[in-house]
Amino acid sequence: MPIDQIYIPKMEEVKYTIGSQWKQRFLIEKDGDYYISSIQFNIDTGRWVNYHDHDWQKRPWLKKCGGCHATGVDLDKKTFVEPGVGCEACHGLGSHHAALPARETFEKRATIINPSKLTGGVAVQICGSCHNRGKSTRVKGSGWPVGYLPGKALEVYYRSIPMDHKKMYSAGFSKSHHQQYIDWKNSKHADSGIGCIDCHTVHELGNPLFRSKTKVQGDALCLSCHADYTKDLHQIRAGITCVQCHRDKPIAGVYQYYSAMNPIRRHAYICAKCHEGASPSFASYVVHEPDVLSAAALDEFPLLYYAAWFMVILAGGIFAIFIPYTVLWGVRELLGKFFGRAGHD
Repeated sequence: MPIDQIYIPKMEEVKYTIGSQWKQRFLIEKDGDYYISSIQFNIDTGRWVNYHDHDWQKRPWLKKCGGCHATGVDLDKKTFVEPGVGCEACHGLGSHHAALPARETFEKRATIINPSKLTGGVAVQICGSCHNRGKSTRVKGSGWPVGYLPGKALEVYYRSIPMDHKKMYSAGFSKSHHQQYIDWKNSKHADSGIGCIDCHTVHELGNPLFRSKTKVQGDALCLSCHADYTKDLHQIRAGITCVQCHRDKPIAGVYQYYSAMNPIRRHAYICAKCHEGASPSFASYVVHEPDVLSAAALDEFPLLYYAAWFMVILAGGIFAIFIPYTVLWGVRELLGKFFGRAGHD
């Protein structure tokens, strides 16, 4: 659309701004409802770009997006209780909890949802209620799970986009933003029972120095669980970090079908980034070689495991025989020289 046809709001028309880290959009009020104006500022590049310039007036913000950017949204009244993601967005309705006196410790705990006390599969759905892409099952045209409350089953209120959606790559990971829940479900972390709050912070004030809001930065987070993978040649010789191969969204497991690390596509998606022309056979090289005497080696390379233990036992037996022999031989030589010299004198 030509720039002279794009609606650019005046400063006094802007009621709220959305975003401060990646991009910023601007809410204006029209006919008693809020709409995102047709311009957007990208913080990374420092550029102004158009946003739904052809249909922004047909996209009421509260219905399309508001439930994940404000707390206590009421679509019928076209209102919300609190701008931004407030406590109740993740902990559920809290008026009873707030009304109870501080001394009623156990009663207060019973009136609020604590995600860390929920089972992993339920807790992660709280994050997935917004870090997701799909549509409401209760309100046609809504892009967030209308009616969902923390602790409930998300699938009753929301349907995520399918794997063949235009917002997904054919390899099974996301093209677009706010799809972390979809990526997580397709990751090795999901298979292993690792949830969002196992790695990511929630309550820190302000933005940390690193953008993913992880508890620690970079490889330190990965290696807090995967400590055995600190001595492979990629890290020692080239300084390759975990996310350079396994990515950070989604975490690419080795045998998950859609994973970029799957052997059927690893050479093209991962190895070829550094090793030009890498073939499938090249990608079969073992990167994280296990300790040959460990249980991991027994699972992955049983012949190597038994051969290594045979060599250890053989070497141990040889040393067990020859060390005493060498010591006795040395003692005999010393005694022979000592007594031979004494006899000569």
